[in-house]
Order: sequence, then C-alpha cells, then structure tokens
Amino acid sequence: MSSIKCCPLANLMRLIFSFCVFALLLTRPVFVQSNEGTIPLGDFDIDDVRIEVLNCISGTECVFIPEILFQIPSEKSVSEVRKIHIRVDSAEWECLADQCKMELPETGEDGKWLEYWAMTADGTQGRHRKLRFRYLKNWQEDGKSYFELISDVYPDQGWPGSDIWFVFPSNEDLESKFLAPHLSPEELLTDCRLDLLCLQLINCGLVDISGCENFGLFFNGGVNGCGAMVCQEAVFQWQNQYNDELLESAQRHQVPARLLKGAIMQESQFWPVSDIDYEYGLGRITEYGADLLLRWNPVYYQKLCEEIFFAFPEFCGPGFALQEEKHQAMLRGGVLRKVGTKEEVDLLAAMFEASAFQVNALIQEVIEPGKESGATFDDLWKFSLANYHSGSGCLRNALWSVTRLGYPLTWENVKNQLNGICRGANDYVNRVYAYGNDPYMKQK
Repeated sequence: MSSIKCCPLANLMRLIFSFCVFALLLTRPVFVQSNEGTIPLGDFDIDDVRIEVLNCISGTECVFIPEILFQIPSEKSVSEVRKIHIRVDSAEWECLADQCKMELPETGEDGKWLEYWAMTADGTQGRHRKLRFRYLKNWQEDGKSYFELISDVYPDQGWPGSDIWFVFPSNEDLESKFLAPHLSPEELLTDCRLDLLCLQLINCGLVDISGCENFGLFFNGGVNGCGAMVCQEAVFQWQNQYNDELLESAQRHQVPARLLKGAIMQESQFWPVSDIDYEYGLGRITEYGADLLLRWNPVYYQKLCEEIFFAFPEFCGPGFALQEEKHQAMLRGGVLRKVGTKEEVDLLAAMFEASAFQVNALIQEVIEPGKESGATFDDLWKFSLANYHSGSGCLRNALWSVTRLGYPLTWENVKNQLNGICRGANDYVNRVYAYGNDPYMKQK
C-alpha cells in the first residue's frame, strides 16, 4: 500500500506490463529451445490438435502474412492437455493455452516442414502430425506473395500427388497447366491429329471418305492428307468426349487431368479396342496394371473387394497382398470387368494414383532415412508414368543405379539408367507430355 503511494506511476506500469505478458502467453506461441528427448506415447489417447489456416488460401497469391491457428478440442479438459508443441526445422515453440496463432516465416521454393503435437501435464505426447508449407514473398513483380500448404487437413488444396510426396511444384510448373489441379472443361480441350484413331474410324465406316482417293489411305495403310481432313471433326469430338469424366476422376484421385488425358492418347488414341492380346480399353490395361492398382491404392482395393465379396466384407480386411492367389485373381478380374463401362476413366485415374504411391515407396527404398531425394514435382510424375508403362522393376533398377553413382534422383539422371526394354519408358513419357501440352490447350 505504501509503495503505491510512494511511486504510483511505476507500480501502474508494472501491472500493465504483467498483464501484457500474460495476454501474450495466451495468444502467441512461446519460443523455446528444447533439449528434451522424445517421450514415448503412453496409453492415454490424446486427440489431434486442430489447425486452421488464416489470412491466405493455399495455392494462391497472398496479400497478408499467412498464419496457422492451433487449437486443442474444447471437449478436452485442462487437466488432460497442458500445451501444444510446434516445431519448424530445428526451432521449437510451446503454446501454453488451448489455442494460439503462429505467423509463418518466409521460405524458399522447397518450403519448410512444420510438426505439431499435444502434450499432457505428465509429459505424454499425442500423435505428431506434419505439414509442409512455403511462403514466397515478392513472388512476382507486383510484389504479391505466394502461399502453399501440403497437409491432410486440407487434402483438396494441394497439387496432384503433393500429398503423397510432400514436394511442391516449381515456379515453371505453376505457370504451366499440364500438372495443375482444378482445370475447367475448356482447359482440357485438345485438337491433336490422331491418325491411328482416324484409321479406325475409316475402317469402321464412321466417317465419309467417298471424296478421297484410295479411301483416304496411302498404299502402306497409313492415313493420307485427304483422310486426315475428313476425319478432323470426328477426331476432335472423339478425343474430347470423356473430358467431364477425366476432370471428375482426376480430382477424385489427385492426378493431373492433362497427364491422364495425354496417357490415354498415347495408349489408345481413345479407340477402346486393342489389337494386342491381354491389353484392354482406353488405357490398354493389363493384369499387371490391375495388380499395381490393387496393391498400391488401398482405398480402391477396399471398395472393389467389398463389391465382389459383399456378403463377407470382413474378408477384405487383410489387404490385397495377403489374399490367396485365387482371390487375387478374382479381384484382378473385377478390375478388368470395369473396362468399357462408365467407371473406366475413374479406374485409369486410380491406377495412376497407385503408381504415384508406388513411386514414393521405391524412392524411400533407395535414399537414406531423413534425406531428400532431389526429385522435383515434375520428375515424380515422370517416374509415375514410367512406372505405369514399364513396371516397377525397370524404375527400381534405374533409381538404385543413380543412387549408387551419388547423383540426385532427377528424371534426367534416371532415364539414362533405363536399359534394354526399359528404355521405352523415356519415349512414352515424352509422348504423354507432348499430347498433354497440345498447343490447342494453350489457346484456352
């Protein structure tokens, strides 16, 4: 009491300062350097920390500084969860309240990892969750910034495959639409000259070639100029008839729509009947492709398995790899039976998603734990195409060869290690990219 009378202004300033510090602890994370070892997760089940991105939308230009709001679910009592831990690179923060906001720091093009988890009063840690973000200031000449996030909390906001590999597209990829998500139907229109398709249309009498010499064909059986001209409108309509299904399936399975369409054009030029035994449909699917799908796309496997063994859904629990061979054959048959149905395009998108998952596993085999592979977002989709076309054996051997040589796992390095029959993967990738980057698209 006497001290307040003696120096009222000084005491008032101390009270204001204490209140501000207390408020800061409740609203902002406190920076700490943690030297503690990892505490094993106990039997107590701690609910996930919830996050919300503020000020910016992932994958867009951003005017304000992006923030993340970390929250402990309100149904958790104070006695259960004491704090939230946040780690970016080697720096670690503690949030001592049930929620706090964190401004995200500027990053390079590769972004930064952010890890977060809850902790109880006795030191028990909840499940660690990770996300990757990048915040590029002055991204373009207008001074605007760019923000992007890869997190299972926002699965639909990343680029296709980024949630599998946790790799961001390059600035060049951002400017191109070949690997981009959320295309419009107009952006998927193509006007490629597809002579094999034209030949099938002529042979089946689906175009009028009465005005063309030799039925619109050269003497060697190829389509001549007149035949190509007669086919032009039909070929345009034919190659764009599945655009709505392509967009829907690409979005559902997180596959680039243009890449998916380019692969179909390379495989079949949208003619559904193959001249090669044991290859079926628009994607020239084989039993090996069906096996890839069922082993590496567990969501698709589970859905198909429950369709086939509907009376015994528990039968599907072990996963495809653990099923008996006779049951695996039935499941592969179930995949092939979808060829020629309205589900075929979705099936193809699911197969490329499966290939992306397998590529991730193959890379993890050959790199040291905790190290980056050196593969770009574009490289990884080229690996996925090569894996779909030539099989995992070809890609695995090439990845190991590049790793032993001490080079980064880029497509330029890997394609040079594809030997023998595996060399066809390089031409396949180039053709898919050529079809998917049809100049007609760039006018849209």
